[in-house]
Amino acid sequence: MENENKVTIIIPAYNAESSLGNTIESAINQTYKNLEIIVVNDGSGDGTQTVAEQYRKEDSRIISLSHNKNKGVSAARNTGLHAATGDYIMFLDSDDKLDPAAIDHALEAALFYKADYVDSYQAVHLSDGKNTGKVFTEAKLPKLTRKYGSVCDSPEIVDKYCYVKGKLFRRSLVQDIFFDESLVIYEDLYYDMALKTKLENYVFLKEPFYHYYQRSSSSVNQRGEQHLYYLQAIEKIKPLFANKPADVRDRAFSLLYKNALLTILFKLRTQNGKTEDRKLVREALVKLNDLFPDARNNRLIKKCLLSFVNRCIRSSTYLKLVFSFTSKTDGVKLYFKHLAMHYPYKSGAGQSGKAQKKIRINMLSMADSVKGQGVGSAYLELLGLIRDYGKDDFELKINGSVRNSDIIHIHTVEPVNYIKMKLSKKPVICYVHFLPETLDGSLKMPRLFMRIFKKYVVHFYKSADMLVVVNPHFIDKLVNIGISREKAVYIPNFAAKKMFNKLSSEKRLGFRDRLSEKYGIPRDAFLVMGCGQVQTRKGVIDFIKIAEKLTGIRFIWVGGFSFGVITDGYKELCSYMENPPANVTFTGIESSDNMNLYYNAADLLFIPSYNELFPMTILESANTGTPILMRNLELYQPILGDDYLSGNDNEDFAAKIERLKNDKEYYSEACSISRRIADYYSEERLYKMWKSFYRSLL
Repeated sequence: MENENKVTIIIPAYNAESSLGNTIESAINQTYKNLEIIVVNDGSGDGTQTVAEQYRKEDSRIISLSHNKNKGVSAARNTGLHAATGDYIMFLDSDDKLDPAAIDHALEAALFYKADYVDSYQAVHLSDGKNTGKVFTEAKLPKLTRKYGSVCDSPEIVDKYCYVKGKLFRRSLVQDIFFDESLVIYEDLYYDMALKTKLENYVFLKEPFYHYYQRSSSSVNQRGEQHLYYLQAIEKIKPLFANKPADVRDRAFSLLYKNALLTILFKLRTQNGKTEDRKLVREALVKLNDLFPDARNNRLIKKCLLSFVNRCIRSSTYLKLVFSFTSKTDGVKLYFKHLAMHYPYKSGAGQSGKAQKKIRINMLSMADSVKGQGVGSAYLELLGLIRDYGKDDFELKINGSVRNSDIIHIHTVEPVNYIKMKLSKKPVICYVHFLPETLDGSLKMPRLFMRIFKKYVVHFYKSADMLVVVNPHFIDKLVNIGISREKAVYIPNFAAKKMFNKLSSEKRLGFRDRLSEKYGIPRDAFLVMGCGQVQTRKGVIDFIKIAEKLTGIRFIWVGGFSFGVITDGYKELCSYMENPPANVTFTGIESSDNMNLYYNAADLLFIPSYNELFPMTILESANTGTPILMRNLELYQPILGDDYLSGNDNEDFAAKIERLKNDKEYYSEACSISRRIADYYSEERLYKMWKSFYRSLL
């Protein structure tokens, strides 16, 4: 690992003679040695340059750069970025320190999870008089290291602390992004948000390794007009989220709004509070309103405002703290005038004791009437999720009338659902389980009928108020067929652990005995399972050809012709199913109750599909811990990143299957990948996403 990955540590320094030595020592004493340490002296007037040069002479890994005049921390960091040659980048401030194993831990996580952004909490050391020497972390530490994927996968990423020091970035992520040198402070807010809109895999470590020495004399901790730079930073950040899904954009804007409000009320005024402070705060609040003209449509911002109101009502101490620069009465008027601009008062709003009315959701679907297809599985999983987790939040109707419903949620595109959509005066959601292009390779019908059906599907999607996609890769494809990007929201599939889970060895072997009796599959044979509708695009023919190469391995395909003779490639596939190789078994369509048994009985789930959205079978099998081998498709990247076992062609597939059979360590790592997928797409996380989405529509 040392020889393959160089890590660049960038240390901007200004008048840091007294602390720079300790900071550099913490860098050169890292247990990970393949480092490049760039110290940028930003026009200091003390002995900062002398300290940097002394260490450069003693350690060849250190590069000392200098500005002729003070340009600010953004310029210093940019100078370091331009000079960096490492595969990964970390920023270290000149008065902070790293744990000895900081780089080791962060790089290990980056390589294991294939992450381009590794984050963690910081250990904060206070130095403000009576609290000097106290150490705390900014929040309760997470129990486990968490992999989040991209910001579209996990909008909560934007809530993580928006500073850049002590984080490990893949160089390919940061190479085209630089600090905005016009921002005197809050420059790291802009830079961090810019990175978060670009990253593909974000990992949060369970323990802090960066030591931040917080000084009350820093400009961020001083009150005054410099905090207007927060509003300037927001102006630069907002365009970064313009093309992001609505849930991501709302999350980012609510975070910026909340922090801007706190900054204006707590930090913009001077220590003693003067009349001109009051004017400055008013002007800043007006500017904040201008930055967020649609704030009343952002559910998270409204929640933030109500939280402020409740605090003010409950705590006179809180009021005095916020409005100490003027009288309490003037302060209340000022704040509530600002509040009224965004949130029109309604009787009973914000009363915590009043139970919220359940949202009535009318689910329109015929998916469960067609056996053996993933759309039906996804539909039933969502029903189960809302019934299990949302019994206090939602009231479900199935294929009911559009009356007495708050939200219409359509899963399938039958004409009767189209009519109900047109009749509805309530928000209509349509679940995008397929695209017009994915019909090719799935269904075989006369060209004219196929063309008409594709146009009907596009019109159906355009008629809905919102579209939910299970793979963010397909948002661009929806845009390409004329659908507004703002209408599409990404919410992934999931599989319920009560239905799909790892069985005991006794139950697993018992089912293997049943397979042996029914299909002649030896109990101890290495069993490769394919799953899904028998269609050309599913790669069924490749499945058979690979089985012909690996005669010592048993293959079983669980699934059949859900759409009968109109299935694409029906005749050819029928001939294969009627006369399969000796080591291949086709079970036909199985009930959903049996699928968990099949996943547990298999030694490997093999998915050679050429086109998918987000196969339910991946999530179902992952819950059992069974390894999964998939075709290397671009569409899997947004949902799985690089953290999945893949092959490019039949030769590659055959080699990997044989290795999984014979290499125990390789097989064990493949099982770990499945467990990580299952943990990431958990029911709890997905319910929060659905709950937030449904409530945002009302």
